[in-house]
Amino acid sequence: MCNENERAERKKLAIKYFMFAIIAFAGIYAVQIFHLFELLFQPVYRGNISTVVYCAITVAVWIPFIILLRKFVLKHTGYKLFNRENPPIPFKRACIIYACVFVPIFIISACLGFELKIVYELGKRVTQLQIIKNASLYAQGCVELILALVCLELVQEGMELLYRGKHANIIPWGGIALALTYGFAEVLVAYLSGANVLFAWLNIAFFLLYGVIYLLSKKSFSITLFAAIMIYLL
Repeated sequence: MCNENERAERKKLAIKYFMFAIIAFAGIYAVQIFHLFELLFQPVYRGNISTVVYCAITVAVWIPFIILLRKFVLKHTGYKLFNRENPPIPFKRACIIYACVFVPIFIISACLGFELKIVYELGKRVTQLQIIKNASLYAQGCVELILALVCLELVQEGMELLYRGKHANIIPWGGIALALTYGFAEVLVAYLSGANVLFAWLNIAFFLLYGVIYLLSKKSFSITLFAAIMIYLL
C-alpha cells in the first residue's frame, strides 16, 4: 500500500513537471504575436529597426515570464529551477563535455567553409544598424535557449520520477523531448520561412546533445546553458 501511494505521489508530481514544461514551451512561441508590431513601422521604415524592436519586446516579456515560472514551479512542486551549484566534475567527464561543445562547433564551421557561424551570419561588410539587429537576434536566441533548457530540466525530472529502471538516471529524457518537439518545430518553421534548413536539422541533434551535457554536468543548468550558448553562437 505504501509503495502504491508513493508511486501515485511520484506520478502526480511528474505530471506537474510536464505541465510546467508545456507552459515553458508555449512561452517560446506565444511571443510570435509581437510580430504584429512590425506593421507599425511599415509606413515609415521596413527592415532592421522592426526586427530590433521585436527582439527587445520578446526579451522584455520572456525575462519576467521565466522569473514567474520559476516561482510557480517552486510553489507547486518544491523544485528550484536552475538552482544547482556547479558540482565538482571528474577530469574525464569534463573532457567529454568539452568535446560535446567543440565537435558541433567544428561541424558547423566545416559546413560553412571552416568559418565561425557568428562571422558567417554577420557578414563581411555590415552597417552599424545591421550589427545592432544581429546582436538583438543573438540576445533573443540566448534567452530562448534558457526557456528551452527549462523544458529539458523539467522533463528530465518528471521522467526520472516515472521511470525507475536500472539506467533511468543516464537516459537524456529532456534532450529527447526537446529534439522531438522544439527541434522538429524549428525544422517546420525553417521550411515555411525559407530559413537555413541545415541549421534547423542540426538543432535536433544539438538538443539531444544538451540533454547529454545536462547529465554529464551532474544536472548543472549553468554549465549546460553555457555549452548551448557557445554552440549557438559559434
